[in-house]
Amino acid sequence: MELNFDKVQESNYPDWLDLGIHEVELTGVESNEDNPDKPYLTVVFVGKDGQHKEKFYMSEKAMPISNKKLYHIADACDITKEALKECPDSDALNNLFVNHKMKIKISGEEYINRDEEKRMQKGLFARKFCAKIDDENLYFTHNKQGEFGDVKYIKQPERAKLVDPAPGVTKTKDVPF
Repeated sequence: MELNFDKVQESNYPDWLDLGIHEVELTGVESNEDNPDKPYLTVVFVGKDGQHKEKFYMSEKAMPISNKKLYHIADACDITKEALKECPDSDALNNLFVNHKMKIKISGEEYINRDEEKRMQKGLFARKFCAKIDDENLYFTHNKQGEFGDVKYIKQPERAKLVDPAPGVTKTKDVPF
């Protein structure tokens, strides 16, 4: 089989922002109500190095936390709490948020997936995850090994412990190598 990549164009998809502090512009708020049990808003941040999309779940249980985070974003955009309260839907929130610039802090959480591989989920996990462009009080730390210090390591549940064999059964390896 012969391959020809002469006509392949470079991808125009933006890269994802890495861990750290980034100056970004808020470019959109999209709602997803496909699953009525887990409705959410996606807020899109675009910086010079890429983009970040953050989901804010709007179920009854998650709404108090999501609302605090959305207010934190509004505060970084100099949007008042009263103006935020007047937003009846995601379109109004989109109109209120779009084109505002701010700094965001993308942190990470490491976890072990089903295949026992270490993975990292990026997001706005820190208590103070955004600030006004001129605010110098948003920090991102590094540890001595040069790895990112703002990574939360999630402890995995312990594996089921092996039980002792039945009386009279010897412990032998049944693997031939």
